Amino acid sequence: MTLRRFGPQGRFPRATRGFADKLAIACRLSVCFLLAICLGTPAIAAPDERAEAPSMVVRTPAPGSAERRAILDALRAELRRWHEVEVVFVVDRLRVARDWAWVETRPQAPDGQSQYEDVSALLRREQGRWRVLELGVDPDDELSRRYPGLPSALLEE
Repeated sequence: MTLRRFGPQGRFPRATRGFADKLAIACRLSVCFLLAICLGTPAIAAPDERAEAPSMVVRTPAPGSAERRAILDALRAELRRWHEVEVVFVVDRLRVARDWAWVETRPQAPDGQSQYEDVSALLRREQGRWRVLELGVDPDDELSRRYPGLPSALLEE
């Protein structure tokens, strides 16, 4: 006579089914608990720590790159709209982190004869296009409070 492990419907025999169900539930709960511990660590971190995760890379787009051109074109269009002047930029500082950009420039006329007041700006990429959010601001102007997702590393020296 051979012992059958499973009953007719492929389940444990009725006498051991309760224990097997409890064991399966205990295993599932253990796995869920371990996953919650491993994956839940960033969720319980302080908001500032989450914003400055190691994946936060602040970089400067290379001169002539498409990204740099798109950022400066958005700034150029904004200056044209407000001051009705055509400018080229001498870039003192251009930093990008995710979809945010901080720019400090010295605009001048395309022929280099006229130089204008220095311009700093905060931009954000929305739907694939750069948009000027703040123009002529200082990085210490509480921008982080007005824009909660703004990476603080973007504005640091």
